[in-house]
Amino acid sequence: MKIRVAILEQDVGYLSRLSSAFGIKYGDKIEIYSFTDPLQASKALTEAKIDVFLVSDSFLDAYKDVPSRCGMAFLVNSSSVESIYGKPAICRFQKIDLIFKQIQNVYAENAQGIIEKGADGQTSNTRVLCFSSPAGGTGTSSVAAACALHLTSQNHRVLYLNLERFGSSEEYFSGEGSFSMSDVIYSLKSGKANLAIKLESCARRDNRGVYFYAAPKVSLDIMELTADDILRLLQQLCSTNNYDDIVMDIDFSVDNARLKVYGEADALIWTSDGSTTANEKLLRALAVFRIKEASLPYSLERKLNLIYNRFSNKSSVMLPEGTIHSLGGAPRFDHASTAQVIGKLTEKDFFDAIE
Repeated sequence: MKIRVAILEQDVGYLSRLSSAFGIKYGDKIEIYSFTDPLQASKALTEAKIDVFLVSDSFLDAYKDVPSRCGMAFLVNSSSVESIYGKPAICRFQKIDLIFKQIQNVYAENAQGIIEKGADGQTSNTRVLCFSSPAGGTGTSSVAAACALHLTSQNHRVLYLNLERFGSSEEYFSGEGSFSMSDVIYSLKSGKANLAIKLESCARRDNRGVYFYAAPKVSLDIMELTADDILRLLQQLCSTNNYDDIVMDIDFSVDNARLKVYGEADALIWTSDGSTTANEKLLRALAVFRIKEASLPYSLERKLNLIYNRFSNKSSVMLPEGTIHSLGGAPRFDHASTAQVIGKLTEKDFFDAIE
């Protein structure tokens, strides 16, 4: 279903360029109705059942007659303007991709109820890879980010999903956008928005191709996510089939709530630096998994994969063969920046062996 968008704008040249850009890049997702006359635009809101009404700030009174079912935003010249009369403001002078995402967001916020795309039972082709290691300080997030980049380099469409309490996707990726993980969490919690559209509108894209959500405004937002919230988020992301892989980076835990999240993943990836302490933590966590599995309808142990990171030939030791499925390892890259480390890890082919 296409989003029907009416645009009321005095500048005929800008209106023509904007409509043309939408038609070329998003013709399969959006249907544009262009107007320079407020009366004609108002008439179309009802007759054409417009979903989103974009109004130039030259027509400030136009917001008064907008039907409640129709979302609305003002087109303004400055990116510093957030809203007018309580309606969101969208800067005219930005990339068409960003304007489209803001239109999606307006549509999602105004949608009645929740339209769950993929709820008809269609099969999802999205693979969920969960990076969450009991061995702290072994660079699990760096390995997860490298995995996302590695898969993207193989023409996979990848979402890096950082759900760590104090994590930040921007440590590894950067991209333009107005929304963050806080907006995603609000939609999950409120149950009022069209979640599929909201998730798409909030995602940013790194120039290397990885999609991600910007860190929440405050870490408390992430801490409010329950296991059921995370499961619904994953199920919705998978059901849309927008991504080939979701690389989830999440704090490690073995409580029942977190085990439910692990159960949704296709593969679990732990990291270890091969130190005595790290290996002991892995073995203790593995023992807990084996105990918990007795009451679970699936095997967590069979999903486990292990990557050795920051491995030292002098002080590191691998676990006995067969303990956990080992993908391989990478040495410690001394004096390297985070970006350089990620670059080195991205080149590794052990990500292709994830089971």
